[in-house]
Amino acid sequence: MDWWSAVLAFAGAALGSGLSWVAARRDVAQRERAARADVGQREQQANLEEWGRRFTAALAGVSSESPRQRALSRVLLVELGQSDLATEQEKALVLAVLDAGARIDGDGEDVTRFRAGMLMDEIVYVEDTGDDVEGQEVSP
Repeated sequence: MDWWSAVLAFAGAALGSGLSWVAARRDVAQRERAARADVGQREQQANLEEWGRRFTAALAGVSSESPRQRALSRVLLVELGQSDLATEQEKALVLAVLDAGARIDGDGEDVTRFRAGMLMDEIVYVEDTGDDVEGQEVSP
C-alpha cells in the first residue's frame, strides 16, 4: 500500500504541473495577442498622424506663391484622398478642398460667380478708356 500513495502523489504532481503549464501557455498567448494588437494600433496611429502631416503640408502648398508648388500640392491632395489610410470623412475633406481650389483663381476670386447656364450673348463687355463710356454689348 505504500507504493500506491507514492504513485498517487506522483500522479497528483504530474496533473498539477500539467494544468499549471496549460494555464501559463494560455496566459503567454494572451499577452502576445495583446502586444500584437498594441503594436498594430500604434502603427495605425502613426500612419494617421503622418497622413495628417502630409495633408497639412499640402494645404500650405496649395496657397503657395509658386505655381509649381501649388500644382504639386494638388497632386499630393489627390493622392492623400485616395489613400487607404484616409477615413471617409478625411476623403470628403480632401474633395472639398480640391473643389474649392478649382473654383478660386490665383487672386482668390471665385470664378463661379456667374450663374450657371449664362449665355455668352448676355455678358456685357466694358472697356475702361478713362472716358465716361457706358458698357457695350458684344454680339457673338
